[in-house]
Amino acid sequence: MITKTPFASSSHPSAARFRITNAAGDFAEIIEYGARVSRICVSGRDLCLRYETAEEYERDPFYLGAAVGRAANRIRGAAFPLNGETVRLQPNEGPNLLHGGAVNFSTALWTGEPAGEDAVRFRLTIEDDGFPGRLDAAVTYSWTDDGVLGILFEGRSDADTVFSPTNHTYFNLSGDFSTPVSDHIVEIRSEAYLPVDEEHIPSGAAAPVGGTPFDFRAPREIGPGGYDHHFVCSGEPGTLRTLAEAYSPASGMRLTCRSDLPGLQFYTGDYLTGFAPRSGFCFEAQFAPDVLNREDEPKPLLRAGGTVRYRTEYSISTRG
Repeated sequence: MITKTPFASSSHPSAARFRITNAAGDFAEIIEYGARVSRICVSGRDLCLRYETAEEYERDPFYLGAAVGRAANRIRGAAFPLNGETVRLQPNEGPNLLHGGAVNFSTALWTGEPAGEDAVRFRLTIEDDGFPGRLDAAVTYSWTDDGVLGILFEGRSDADTVFSPTNHTYFNLSGDFSTPVSDHIVEIRSEAYLPVDEEHIPSGAAAPVGGTPFDFRAPREIGPGGYDHHFVCSGEPGTLRTLAEAYSPASGMRLTCRSDLPGLQFYTGDYLTGFAPRSGFCFEAQFAPDVLNREDEPKPLLRAGGTVRYRTEYSISTRG
């Protein structure tokens, strides 16, 4: 069942919030501003960080629950090569570009409409963000009776461009947002990660996780945090597969992240303010940071007239 209610501000007086409720009474809410996941509630327990008002989302610097793009993560020097030329963008994090720049998916007002009984499709056209091409983007959120939040990104452009989206929901499976996620048990299906420099941009080739704090091949506690790193996930990119799992001993809730994207940015919320320190973590299925300037990674290119689709699923259960 889908219900639509106002979620407006003075800047966006027509903005709405959609709630998708399954047969168990559990629900997911998504707002049109930033096509953001604003709430996930399972067995009466809220599982992701959120704000109460539209104005708070408009002031948010942390991409809470947002659809992120058109290029997720960081691009060094706010520039990259495309078709033999250099595309130069306006930096928004020092000399670099973060999550698409100042004009991006997370700050846009999308148009949402139901797509069946358990899904809502949000649409956006963006062409003033500095990237080549007029991009017609869509993201469809579905919520099943099995507690699976499906996220389908679609992109189409009139020129060769970049389409590299992700979702930026902060999870706390305990349901107690006053406590850190340090006790959560995490497993990441990855043999290698990308070391980063002081600007949080990969500094070289992928490195083995073995013998490092980045080895989550066997489930273990997050611990004190400090993670904002990309993991090269096992399996074939382009196929839907399990990238990572998290479990809260306090609540018994388990989250499984599946995606057809190449890797996972694991972020433990170390830079959050306005919330308790490290009170949420992100499993961001995506291409590698600065991938457009790397020679050894698949590129998230969208060719003129073509359509690209990426799918991610967050499955929530009480399985221990």
